Amino acid sequence: MSKNRRLAIIYIIPFFLLTVCVSTPPAEEAASLSLTENKEQEVKAEQELKEEQVFQQAVADDPYDAETYHNMGYYYYTRERYISAAGSWEKALELEPDFRIETTLGFHWTPNTASKQGVRITRNLNFNDFSLYLFLATAYYDAVLKPVASPDNPVSEQEKQSLLEKAFTAYSQGYNIDIITGKNDDRNLKTIYLGFIGTTLDLLGRNDLADSIFIELAKIADVDDAIAKRIDDAIAGSD
Repeated sequence: MSKNRRLAIIYIIPFFLLTVCVSTPPAEEAASLSLTENKEQEVKAEQELKEEQVFQQAVADDPYDAETYHNMGYYYYTRERYISAAGSWEKALELEPDFRIETTLGFHWTPNTASKQGVRITRNLNFNDFSLYLFLATAYYDAVLKPVASPDNPVSEQEKQSLLEKAFTAYSQGYNIDIITGKNDDRNLKTIYLGFIGTTLDLLGRNDLADSIFIELAKIADVDDAIAKRIDDAIAGSD
């Protein structure tokens, strides 16, 4: 055996023994990881608190600026704090009832898993210049349909029903502003409105009204087999 190889073994053996004898037990390793995760969560919470304080200061400096409330709502929404987002957007609309979103967005509408039925839109939908009511309604909707570990999360069925009622009202207001008045009768935007309105009604148990909305939706977009059958049954029942 060469001298270099013997030296390599001499160095490797104690390192191996040290690794085996002093390696962190699984329980301690898990505890260490847990501490690291907790620390990361603390740092994240501190950062978000600082960011939130920036928005709160901006509101304090100018409590009549709808744009600030809109931005704060978007901040909350992206952090899954849906009720806080809705509160901010409500304030923006109170200050500026015709507040509109002008940035082009991708909005992918998928079936909701809380309902036995759902509507599937088979493509990404892009549109711009729409009422902030669409965002407001979706914040209420997501507070019910996307349960997360947040102080905003509704805890009772009564609260969830109340949020769905608010979502339906806001979707209807946005639909009237954008589609009925013709401010933006883009087909993609109409598809989004009808899909959310129909499903919200479905979740509220207003099935007949939901069916009428789905019938309108099927005229301009693809729907899944369950909804297609429901529409056929609804039409057959009305004959």
